[in-house]
Amino acid sequence: MQGHREEPCLTAGTSRDQKRDGPRRDPMNSVADWLNSILGSPWARLVTLILAIIGPLLAIFFYSKGRKERLPCYDTLGFNLVKSFKGRFEALQVLYDGRLVHDLTVTRVILWNAGRETIRAEDVAGNDPIAIRPTTQCVILDAKVVQKNNLASQFEVDLRNSNVICRFEYLDKDEGAVIQIVHTGGGAHLIEVGGSVKGAGRLVRKEIDVTAYRTRRQRIAFAVLMAVLSLAAIWANIGVYLGQEQLRWDALLYPAVLLVTTFYAYRGWRSVPKGLEAFCERF
Repeated sequence: MQGHREEPCLTAGTSRDQKRDGPRRDPMNSVADWLNSILGSPWARLVTLILAIIGPLLAIFFYSKGRKERLPCYDTLGFNLVKSFKGRFEALQVLYDGRLVHDLTVTRVILWNAGRETIRAEDVAGNDPIAIRPTTQCVILDAKVVQKNNLASQFEVDLRNSNVICRFEYLDKDEGAVIQIVHTGGGAHLIEVGGSVKGAGRLVRKEIDVTAYRTRRQRIAFAVLMAVLSLAAIWANIGVYLGQEQLRWDALLYPAVLLVTTFYAYRGWRSVPKGLEAFCERF
């Protein structure tokens, strides 16, 4: 009797190829495995770290860009030209426009809108206009606009009874003027800048660090240098980010500090609005 070999029974819907190759994998599981391999790679961790560092900076940047408010600001910078000599040189006389003076100071006043909301002439309070006034210890002898960054704003000053009234049609963001005040006395502290804007209140003094001011080219060079140092710090710790070395505290600290320093230093050096750099120039 000739024997024969029985073929194994195949269930419905099962082919011989499926039996030979095994069960087919779910395509969705394959995609999930592929995504997990990508997201779990060292390079993905590196990209995540970089985004975690620059993310807060971008959030601050876009938040400040989106805020709309009127923010009238000012600052003063004085240069004492003639110091009191009365009683020391009896025969010496100093005249300004025919007027005898014993102390003479030139003070630069910068006025600008630091907010993103336009300030219009009708926004200035009628009973508290934007003005530069002397204290009881000095007299304003002369006033003129030495620089303005938008001619269309028609920023002008009018000297009346030792008070300087400022007028303009409108001021958009970072628009304003630099005003030169000649007055008696020994410093810029002897004059007062005031006024009120509807919806913003009184003028805010925003001190400008003249010694820290840099030109646009210098600020860009600094930002590029700090960015290169940040990338160098990341590259020096590339083994940490790729999981080949043990995590060190400096691997996170150095790039973060450099990037934050670049962001704030670049913004801080732009404290003087473009076109009003005369405020920082030496007299």
